[in-house]
Amino acid sequence: MLPVSYRVWYYNVQFLCRLASAKCKGFMKVLQPLCNFFKAVQSDGRISVNHIGGYAALLDYRARHSMQNPVRTFSHEIMALAKITSNFTYYKCIRELSEYGYINYTPSYKKTKASRIYFLEG
Repeated sequence: MLPVSYRVWYYNVQFLCRLASAKCKGFMKVLQPLCNFFKAVQSDGRISVNHIGGYAALLDYRARHSMQNPVRTFSHEIMALAKITSNFTYYKCIRELSEYGYINYTPSYKKTKASRIYFLEG
């Protein structure tokens, strides 16, 4: 079971999902991955606030870039959205999200080339 703060987030997202599905299919396309993520992490004790913030920031970035899959991004772009200030925390979070099966992260290992992040849909 998720801690109280996670449950509040989860129920708010579930409410938005129900509202979005009733009102606007385009909005639902953006919000559905977040709804699915919250359903999945509800029983996953490995997920922390950093993972949730990082995943939400990735989804926001993806929505701003025409829902591309994969998203090509630099760490500083996602870190700013997720309010993560430590490179170590960011890379640990993204790597673990990939290891846990929520995304597929392909690092570029070059400062001038964006990394690829695939969203696993379905």
